[in-house]
Amino acid sequence: MNPPDPGWHHYKPDAAIQFQAERDTPPVPFAIGSEHAGKTGSIRLLDIPVAVTEEAGVDRGYSDLRFGFPLPQGGLFDERRLQLIAPDGAALPAQFTPISRWPDGSLKWALIDAHLSLAARTKANLTVRIGTEAVPARQDTPLSVTEEEDVITVVTGPLRAVIDKRRFSVLKDVCYDAEGAFAPLGRIAECVDGVHLLDEKGCLFTTANASPESCTVEECGPERAVVRVKGKYADISGRCYMAYTTRLIFRAGLGQVTIEHTHLNDNLESEFSDITSLTLPFVLTDAMTHAVAPLSCANGENVFKKAETLSICQIDDQRSEVWVGPERVEAGRLSGAISVQSKSKALGCVIHDFWQRWPKSVRAEDRELAIDLLPEQPAPTFGADLPPHIMFPFVDGKYRFKWGMSFTQKITLDFSGEEPLPELVAEAQMPLVAVLPAAWYQETEALGRMVAPKESQFALWDAFVDQSFRAHLELSERQREYGYLNYGDWWGERHCNWGNNEYDIAACLFMEFARSGRTDYYRRAIQAARHQADVDIVHAYPNRYYQGANVKHSIAHTGKAGSVRLHGDPQLPPATWSDPYDCRTDATNGHTWSKGMTCAWFLAGEARVMEAAIELGEHIAWGMSRHCRFLGTAEQTEERAVGWALLAILHLYQVNYDGAYLQAARRIVGAGLKDQIPPEKKVWPWPQKPLPKDHSPEGLDGNCHLILAILLHALAEYHRITRDSEVWNPLRQSCEWIAKSWWEPDLCWPIASTPEGLPATPVRWPRLNPMIAAPLAYVGNELRSGEIIAIVEKALRPSFYFCGAESLGKELAECMAFMPSLFSNLDGYYRKQDPESGLRLFDGSKEELARTIAIIPRATKHSVLGPENRMFGVKTGKKGCVLVASRSLIMSNTVYITPPIPPGKGVFTVSNRSGRTVCRREFDATRPETIQVPLPGPGGEEFQVIIEDGEWGAWSLEGDRLQIVMEASLGLRVHVGSPRRYAFFVPSGTGEFGVRIAGAHHGGFGLAAIPPDDAPVTCLTDSNIAGIASFRGEAAAPVREIKVAIRPQVEQTGRIWDLVLYADYDLRCCLEGVPKWLALNASAWFAPDSRTGSTRNTSGGSGEPPKKF
Repeated sequence: MNPPDPGWHHYKPDAAIQFQAERDTPPVPFAIGSEHAGKTGSIRLLDIPVAVTEEAGVDRGYSDLRFGFPLPQGGLFDERRLQLIAPDGAALPAQFTPISRWPDGSLKWALIDAHLSLAARTKANLTVRIGTEAVPARQDTPLSVTEEEDVITVVTGPLRAVIDKRRFSVLKDVCYDAEGAFAPLGRIAECVDGVHLLDEKGCLFTTANASPESCTVEECGPERAVVRVKGKYADISGRCYMAYTTRLIFRAGLGQVTIEHTHLNDNLESEFSDITSLTLPFVLTDAMTHAVAPLSCANGENVFKKAETLSICQIDDQRSEVWVGPERVEAGRLSGAISVQSKSKALGCVIHDFWQRWPKSVRAEDRELAIDLLPEQPAPTFGADLPPHIMFPFVDGKYRFKWGMSFTQKITLDFSGEEPLPELVAEAQMPLVAVLPAAWYQETEALGRMVAPKESQFALWDAFVDQSFRAHLELSERQREYGYLNYGDWWGERHCNWGNNEYDIAACLFMEFARSGRTDYYRRAIQAARHQADVDIVHAYPNRYYQGANVKHSIAHTGKAGSVRLHGDPQLPPATWSDPYDCRTDATNGHTWSKGMTCAWFLAGEARVMEAAIELGEHIAWGMSRHCRFLGTAEQTEERAVGWALLAILHLYQVNYDGAYLQAARRIVGAGLKDQIPPEKKVWPWPQKPLPKDHSPEGLDGNCHLILAILLHALAEYHRITRDSEVWNPLRQSCEWIAKSWWEPDLCWPIASTPEGLPATPVRWPRLNPMIAAPLAYVGNELRSGEIIAIVEKALRPSFYFCGAESLGKELAECMAFMPSLFSNLDGYYRKQDPESGLRLFDGSKEELARTIAIIPRATKHSVLGPENRMFGVKTGKKGCVLVASRSLIMSNTVYITPPIPPGKGVFTVSNRSGRTVCRREFDATRPETIQVPLPGPGGEEFQVIIEDGEWGAWSLEGDRLQIVMEASLGLRVHVGSPRRYAFFVPSGTGEFGVRIAGAHHGGFGLAAIPPDDAPVTCLTDSNIAGIASFRGEAAAPVREIKVAIRPQVEQTGRIWDLVLYADYDLRCCLEGVPKWLALNASAWFAPDSRTGSTRNTSGGSGEPPKKF
């Protein structure tokens, strides 16, 4: 992708699309609902356990603990009736801030701030005590905030900091005195001009050259205080360029300040704006004597570098350099920590996520400590050696921002100089995470509906998420998904786009954290939520209508959303960052979500994230919902546009039950329902329209199940919240159509179906089953319909047993997005209908596996794609048999982009047992083909079919009274798509045989070997990691392979076995130690005479098996 020019310079907003808000944008909802203090709730006294584990391997002397605590509706109104209890039973000093309330005014979420001492790798078992009988704790605090006309002064006890409200220099004055006297000798440092921004021409703009737009105390309590400052950078003349929001975070008893600085490009003169650097310089009171910084070694230990002058610079995610005086040291990933020492004072500093949010640097020399949020690039060619998907913001030695993009960086400064650097780093990189019982989240429903683990219920799901998450992190590392604009997102959508966390992976992982207590899920989720808030939400645009919109998957996060020119195909559009915002950007884009951001607010009190979520809510409430008047057109399916926007506004509504958001939801629902066909017509209840070509090659009337299911899931959530009766009938009728469209032969829904419920396309993706099944689970639970619930269970079985791990963020989130609701409805149905069976749902037991195997359909086509010389054996059952060979084009060599088929000819040959050619025909390799061959001789004759073809053509053979087998050796490649059952033979006396399979593409694959009796089934799955390697010519990720050795019982030999195969697309299969022939069923299996046709050895057990597919 070539660097774009500055883009559009003149923009004329569409007069027909305007934003007309009836209020100012609401603030982040801290300390809301004080009028409810003193009310009595239903909870008298209740203790909820909270587990906190130190995971960085570092002793924490005074560690920050901040977490959201959920409460059930009506349980408690007054936050003063909350206590945090230490393991020894004593009340801990803590701050309780209401951040969300239920419609009746009771507390929904309270944000708890406290401090803990915790040894490395140990766990503290705390308790939150709640109820009207809980005694409010008396708490003395050294933390105070004093606001005057020109300054705000914060005293933490040992630290005093002064913030200038008129000339924001970040910290005007900082004094540290352990005794709290704050004598002049206690002054440590000051930041004279605040944050420095050098524009592309080298002109200096600072936060101090213009008065802030606002300077407010956002949080103030006994444990934590936050000052929020918003304004614009300005030069010495007052001319402004770009904007900032800075939060200064203070904690009681500590000599530390955490600076959270959000940089925003709100320059609307052109689409792109460039800057040279962004720096926060501090001037020390005394000249420093030396500085120290840790360098990580391969063994995980730190080596400390010490010098009179010292600088550390993270060049990219893999390389860094450290200047120790005049000596340059090359290093890898740095922690971003440094300590400077003068004769009498010390100052510690750590930049959070230093290497992950590269580039970054810190420079210490004489009396200056310069923190480079974006360091000046060493040359105009900086970034030229990087992969295109991460080099896009580096243009001619500058940093490029599209209008409306932002990034946020945290820095912690320890003015006491007493906290060891490893502890300072641990606090920045791995803050403590509180883990509450999943049953409490389920009971309160404060995160929405979910199911806590009960016995082994849904154990298969938990294993799937664990394996997929590990694969996802492996892929993230492989694709280098780091950088100040990239960190928290995933790359690879359509092999060219950043995904912009499609399907809301933040929400997916937050919900799994609540279910499992896995803190690694939480940490990844909060990265994703922060990325969405900063980069994917539009914070400035010439047309105010688009502010707050959620940009869909795009080049460079905010560019074109589409395919790139691969394989020289001129019909595909080029990838560009430059792209105007339109209906692909606003909340009708079918790619808008808010739950991950609201979860970050509930669980962590992330103010910056909630700020962006509110922007999105205002965009939907006063913009999109007032222009959303139709469901779709003949050219595109738009049900998901309504669905995702509705879900987004509903999740925001449930933060504080804002009436404006509920009205917006009603308008969106109206747009979704107005084109509905009246139920008395007894037809499909959604607009009948020609499907797009990728959903129906023939352009049939119908609908795409996934697209419709997103709308139906949103309507189900709306119905759950409002119980609006007008929604119920359309929701029920549409789910009945989806149930009717369930395609049993493939154990999944086709991509699209006709109004009669028949497939409109041959394409099936079983991994979409969970999303499609989610609204059915809601309706099935509401109706207590065992028939609908049975379809939901069938839809999930192949996903759980055969689909394997999903590494790509899109496909992982696709599987996870609706599962909490789906499981809640399944669990709710079984709790009332059959509690014992409900506890065994998808528990991974032998009985569950047997139920799954029992519904796997038998393959009806061979669909052989490889090797290039495919071999079949054919045996006639009568005289005059006719062999019919069909070739179809399977475009699965890439997931989304279909490269052109290379021109050429293939050869189809049939020979008899003596080797005489019966038929030889050439065919066009770019087209489908059907060949009919009359087979000579009486019944019992054997023939060999050899097909020379590239791996584009999928061949299947059939014919009346014919037995047909395909060779399962030397890299047999079959197109599977959904779980299929095949037949093979295990000769008498076989002691051991093997099956090897490997997925031919990224994604899951699996097998099950089924003996001819009721013995246990061998079932294994795996997944290939997705990635850029196969599309950029780099070293490919290793292809994963399943190898299973099976030792049959004597009575199981001499009989036909079944083999279930599954892959997202294609797989390779090889039998070892048994005859290497697969058939579609037992009656079609036979062992071809080795003398028939060619002399290739196909006998079982002889010869060396191939080492690799």
